[in-house]
Amino acid sequence: MAALIHQCHHPATDPAALSPSSHTLIRRSQHLFNPSQITSFLSPSKPPLSLSPYKPHHHSDHSSSLSRTPTLQHLLAPKSLERTQPLSNHELSRLLKLSVEYADIQLNKAAHASILKVHQDVRLFNSLISSYIELGHLDYAEKVFNSILSPDVVSYTAMISGLAKSGRENDAIRLFFEMRGSGIEPNGYTFVALLTACMRLLDLQLGSQLHAFSIKTGQFNCTYVANALMGLYGKCGCLDFVIKLFEEMPSRDIASWNTVISCVVNGGMYDRAFELFHDMMIVDGFRVDYFTLSSLLVACARCFATFEGRGIHAYAYKIGYESSLSVRNALI
Repeated sequence: MAALIHQCHHPATDPAALSPSSHTLIRRSQHLFNPSQITSFLSPSKPPLSLSPYKPHHHSDHSSSLSRTPTLQHLLAPKSLERTQPLSNHELSRLLKLSVEYADIQLNKAAHASILKVHQDVRLFNSLISSYIELGHLDYAEKVFNSILSPDVVSYTAMISGLAKSGRENDAIRLFFEMRGSGIEPNGYTFVALLTACMRLLDLQLGSQLHAFSIKTGQFNCTYVANALMGLYGKCGCLDFVIKLFEEMPSRDIASWNTVISCVVNGGMYDRAFELFHDMMIVDGFRVDYFTLSSLLVACARCFATFEGRGIHAYAYKIGYESSLSVRNALI
């Protein structure tokens, strides 16, 4: 996989740079790719009734990089290839991951065409939704979602997350209630996706309701759900709730510490941030990362704690984070 990532950033004209299995898989997918079939599926149509019209979101870095370098489809296009057996579910899932690794929408469409042709596995459609979202094509992801006869919680969660992160927070919330209306229970990742929408909208009322609902369904015990709730309360200025949540968490990870430290720094509680930093390292034994250091350096700058700032700078240098962009920006 490291070789694939290297080639993504340093395109080679020799297909042998890929692992043999990946090379074979992509060649087979090209042979099975029917452009007219997928073009028809993804062609513009009337927006679904459940969601409002929108403008497709595209990642500019993907489009600019692909315009300068040949895609996998071009690099690996065989001169001739005999018909092969349809790709298996495992191979198709792997192909979707490769398309995201390479930021290659054509490769993703090739996998999509194969899925439409021979497969009706909702898990593959879920992976397809996620890959289109990762590639910046929320419009294609929505078409795939609306083609699933019986979407499951993973289908809904992928779409809710994609909508929430693409500026369509209200659509994400509407889709959540549609999911609940169909009798599907949310999982921890659904809560995180919806809390992301609440955070962007500063919707404390819905966020509080989700907090209560997560406790009722048992999802609050998931560390990443509690982290998302802390992020929401911190964004809305409810620092007492942030600290209370943090102290009551049955288990914490590095994101938990970073979230609470960032929230108290943004709330002007600089002394508490340094106390948490001490507890993080000495009491719980967590090693800080660039995000922790950046937040603490911001605290030092705001409260003119020059001595502490120099100490954190020295520590960042010692553990190799001085070159991190966010740390360097905070130092400036």
